[in-house]
Amino acid sequence: MITPATALHGREIVISGFIQPKEGGVKIILEKLNGSSYKEVALKTTVITGTDGQFKLTLIEPSDGFATYRLISAGTSLSASGISENFTIALR
Repeated sequence: MITPATALHGREIVISGFIQPKEGGVKIILEKLNGSSYKEVALKTTVITGTDGQFKLTLIEPSDGFATYRLISAGTSLSASGISENFTIALR
């Protein structure tokens, strides 16, 4: 997964990567840590992997500070759902 370590708040942030096993048509959900629980981030478009398992999503964070996220891949007939490790972006 490719995520920026820092980003400007109010500007577009791009997160990209691929799932394993490489499978197309899998829905990817971005969640943000709020306190001790996660909440799905509303994105402009639904994120679906390409045939090679790659995905790309964009978001805009309105405030500065630190934001912690994780990605969820939906389960399919070929693979179970998956959860990424947490990643944090410093927003300036």
